[in-house]
Amino acid sequence: MEEIMSYPISRPLASQIVDAVSDVCEKNINFITPDGEIIASTDSSRIGTYHEIGRRAAQSGTLMEIPQDSLYPGTKAGINLPVYHNGELLAIIGISGDPKEVSKYAHLAERITRLLVCESEGNLHLRDLEQKRGYLIQKLLKGAPITPEDLETLPSDLNLELQTPSRILLIQLGHQFPQTGIPAVEPEIYHLFRSLELTLYCFQYPREYLAILPEPKLTNCRETLSHFGEKHKGSLCMGIGKCTSPQQLMHSYQTCQIALKSAQLSGSSCVFFDQLYLELLLSDVSSDLQQEYFSRTVSHLSSEDRELLLVYYEENMSLVAVCERLYLHKNTLQYRLNRIRKVTGLNPRDFEDAVILYLGLKLSPVPS
Repeated sequence: MEEIMSYPISRPLASQIVDAVSDVCEKNINFITPDGEIIASTDSSRIGTYHEIGRRAAQSGTLMEIPQDSLYPGTKAGINLPVYHNGELLAIIGISGDPKEVSKYAHLAERITRLLVCESEGNLHLRDLEQKRGYLIQKLLKGAPITPEDLETLPSDLNLELQTPSRILLIQLGHQFPQTGIPAVEPEIYHLFRSLELTLYCFQYPREYLAILPEPKLTNCRETLSHFGEKHKGSLCMGIGKCTSPQQLMHSYQTCQIALKSAQLSGSSCVFFDQLYLELLLSDVSSDLQQEYFSRTVSHLSSEDRELLLVYYEENMSLVAVCERLYLHKNTLQYRLNRIRKVTGLNPRDFEDAVILYLGLKLSPVPS
C-alpha cells in the first residue's frame, strides 16, 4: 500500500478543528488521518473507527462524495476533503449530510483547518520549509551557484542531487481562478507533485506552480502529466522545459515558458519543449506581429472554415481522409476549399500558400 506522507496533527488540535468547523456549518464533522482513522469527531462513537473513503480521499488527493449512508465501511453520506498546506497532507475533513448541501462548506472547512494548524504550531516548520524551497528554486532559476551551505539547510528529502539532469515543470492556472485566496485545484496540484515524488516545488504569484522534475523520473511521469492536463483542460495548462543540469535550470525555465506559451496558443493542456519545432520560431515573434500575420491570412475565415483547414492539413491534404473525418461529401469539401481561396486570396492546395495559411492557423487566437 502506498505510504502517504503527512504533517502530524495532535488529537487535541484535531478536536479543536472539529469543534470550530462544526460551529460554522452545524454539521457532523470527522477528522480523519491519511490512514483512515477518525481521531476526532462531533460523534464520539466514531472516534477510533476506520473510514474507508477518508483513506481513499488521501490516496487520490481529491474531494470524494458519498451519496448515502453505509455505502462503504464506516461511512455516512457527505463529503471528504483532503486538506493540504505547502504540499503536505494535513488530514481528511469529513462533513456529514447531503453532498449537494454540505459541499459549500468544503473550502471553508479547509481554511479553518489551515488557520488553526498555523496558530497552534506557530507555522514555524511549514513557513521555514516553504521559504527554503522557494529560496533554493529561485537561486536555480537565476543561475546563481548552489553552495554546500544551501543544501545543508534543507531536510534530507529535499536535497538536490547536483549531478542529476532535470527539467522545469510549470503549471499556469486560467484566469477563471481568482488571484486572491486558495484555488480549488491547488490540492490536486500538490497531490500531483507528491505522486510523481517531486520534492522541490513552489507557488509563484499570481497563478503559477513550479516544480523541478529530475530526468530519471520523466519516463514514468509523461502519462500522468498528460492525463492531469487533459483532466483540467481549459482551466490550466502545463509546460515542461528542456533537460539541463541543475546549475543550468534557468535555461530549462526559459524553454518551459516557450512550451507554456505554445500550449496557450494551441489550446493544448500539456506541452513538452522537446516536441516543439515551428513553435520555436514563433515564440520570438511579438504579439503585435502575430496579430498582424493572423489578420492578413485567416482572420476573415469563419471558425468552421478554420477548423476544416486545420483538419485538411492534419490529414496531409487528403480529400478522402478529410471527408471521412468530418462526414462531408467530396463536392462540399471542394466547394469550401474554393471559398477559402476566394476569402483569403491563398490556395489551400498550393504548397507555398498552404504554408502561409498553416502559419496563420497556428497564430489563431484560442477560443475562450
